[in-house]
Amino acid sequence: MRAILLDAAVIEAAAAPLVTCEAVIAESCYLLRKQAGAADAILENVKTGVFQIPLQLSQATASLQRLFRKYRDRETHLDNNFEFYRWGANRPFHLLLKHAAG
Repeated sequence: MRAILLDAAVIEAAAAPLVTCEAVIAESCYLLRKQAGAADAILENVKTGVFQIPLQLSQATASLQRLFRKYRDRETHLDNNFEFYRWGANRPFHLLLKHAAG
């Protein structure tokens, strides 16, 4: 429960909106399934725009295919390299939590 409270504090301190994807929303709901009201709170944040999901795979397949071809010879691990990825035109992601192994 302490980790959940810590994450809630981080989210409250962050400037909305927060960009995410459907997989993260689904995994969050699953992992917090035993916490009363957690899934509803997560989905309410999506509904109200606190959590934004700008990428729809069906509308981005051509761009994603180009990226997969461009980086096919590179091994990527989001947990170690996410700070190097860019959003839009070279804007870095603002990481809320740094990985503990760093």
